[in-house]
Amino acid sequence: MKKLINFKDHMKNENYLKVDYDDLVKNYNNQLVTKLRDFGDNLLDLWVPDDDILQSLLGLLFSLTQNNCKKASLTINRHTFQNYYDQFKNIFQKFSEFSIYETKQKYEIKILITDIKKLNEINNTFFNNKRSKVIKNIKSYKNLNNNKKLLLDHIYSFPSKVLKDKNLFFIEKSQMKYYLQDDDYFHAHIKNINLFVKITENRVISVKFNCNISRLKVLINFSKAILNTPIIEAYEHGVMKLESSFRKKNIKKKIKGVITPFIIKSIFPDIQSLMYNIYSQYLTKNRLDDRKNLYDFNLSDSWKKLSKEFKENLINKTISNYCKDSEIQFKFLEIEDDVKILIDINETKDTGTKKYTFLLGLEKEIRKKLDRRLEVFYKDEPDSNKLRQKNL
Repeated sequence: MKKLINFKDHMKNENYLKVDYDDLVKNYNNQLVTKLRDFGDNLLDLWVPDDDILQSLLGLLFSLTQNNCKKASLTINRHTFQNYYDQFKNIFQKFSEFSIYETKQKYEIKILITDIKKLNEINNTFFNNKRSKVIKNIKSYKNLNNNKKLLLDHIYSFPSKVLKDKNLFFIEKSQMKYYLQDDDYFHAHIKNINLFVKITENRVISVKFNCNISRLKVLINFSKAILNTPIIEAYEHGVMKLESSFRKKNIKKKIKGVITPFIIKSIFPDIQSLMYNIYSQYLTKNRLDDRKNLYDFNLSDSWKKLSKEFKENLINKTISNYCKDSEIQFKFLEIEDDVKILIDINETKDTGTKKYTFLLGLEKEIRKKLDRRLEVFYKDEPDSNKLRQKNL
């Protein structure tokens, strides 16, 4: 074994988490087929592999830090890593101390992360640069069925009624100076958008912005979406929920595949960049490390006040109407913790995976008709999502 780079003596006797990178990627890809959710292993539950090895390794280390682990011993095949060797040294020395050993077939990399904030900054820069390249390369979207250009009007509906809330969020340029002088507001600017967000006890309690008229409806909706939510939720999912809220119901008939906020319209990545800036400022000002997002909707007071018998009647009625004239019938069993609705499935014939798609549709219907926090479970297949179980 050939030692390529030394690292400090005090690191030699420390315990390092052993990670075989290539086995980890192989295992992750297998789980995409064999598991419904919670891919990855233990401390790496937040990690998603990337074709760009540097991006992939940055994401891996980020996942470790989110689980309070700063030391790792990585084993990686030569053919996987050798083309990235010089770039790795230049980038990873900015936030870590490391050693690299070389054998005929593998590299062994020992890493001690010394600057988590710098790691997060570099990781986000990599992601944003990659996203920008994708956006620039996409000029238009084509309908796969008739090869015609797909217009934004075919995808989104931007309601005009939100303009009634303009005065709650929009400020004139002449008013901006007052918010710039207010230390309670975090400010970010990109192109012709100025966004001001006030955060108290980790929650967004006020949103103000200035923009041109073409982006007014979108920013009003975004402001309403993130108000009174935790800042980490506003940063991580605010734009995603905004984009989803504008989609037309028949969108799946026009687009085959996955739609994200970052590749449809420039307004969405602009807002995400603004929120990244504000979230970073918030972490720095309060000397906080990035953390896991455990936010979920609360049950509505109206649902909580209902008796158990009345809730069960509403659930049974909703299920009955949903399954009317279908070959798949759901039977309500019980409700646990006011949230988990357990059901059984009866089929007149084997429908394969169709019943699970139908089951997801039932959950959407129940959330729409009864309460958006409710969850539906097929009792014979208990949910394995640790985060959802913990939040319950």
